[in-house]
Amino acid sequence: MKKHVYLLITIGLLSANVVMGQKPQAPKDSRSDSPELKMDLKAIKTGIITQALSLTSEQAEQFWPIYRQYNEQIMALKRDQVNSLSDVQPEDVDQWNDQKVAATLKQLRQNKLKEQELVAQMEKELKSVISDKQILQLHLSEERFRRRLINRMKSRRNRMRNQ
Repeated sequence: MKKHVYLLITIGLLSANVVMGQKPQAPKDSRSDSPELKMDLKAIKTGIITQALSLTSEQAEQFWPIYRQYNEQIMALKRDQVNSLSDVQPEDVDQWNDQKVAATLKQLRQNKLKEQELVAQMEKELKSVISDKQILQLHLSEERFRRRLINRMKSRRNRMRNQ
């Protein structure tokens, strides 16, 4: 009888230990679309660009309004493209007729061209404010930010898997 009591106590302690030792499931990241996260990302991007360009106060005063205007237009264009493709599943495309495929490809090309045109217009306006080297640094710093964002998303995904 004593052995059964000890066995039950041991099993109880072990099961409590197992239950308490599990990591709590993290809720879906509700911050993904939060204004705080967007502000954090904007601050990081602004910091990277500011550091890369070494703008004078006069340059910064003229640079940021131009950059923000074009960046908002480019981001809106990209959002529209993502939204238009968000419902498309690869297996659905197999069912499409040739005209729907051609129309979708044409729309994608037009969006890419519009994006390139916006970048060219932005560069043209910025040439009166900053040098060509600084414009190149701008593109490089945007790419650096993009890579940093991707790495951040990968590490977050890995953390979520390991929990």
